[in-house]
Amino acid sequence: MEYYDNVTVSSGSGNTYELKGWGGSDKGFWSRGTYRYEIWYGNVCLRAKTFTVY
Repeated sequence: MEYYDNVTVSSGSGNTYELKGWGGSDKGFWSRGTYRYEIWYGNVCLRAKTFTVY
């Protein structure tokens, strides 16, 4: 399953964006496994992070 959201990028400090709807408060919302999220700007991947749910 893929989740994505488009965000407008602004210059300056203090710009944040909260990823909403990417989980749940109940244990077991995410199945065990390794996941990866990526931040893209145009066709360039700015940051990628892999995490594991045990």
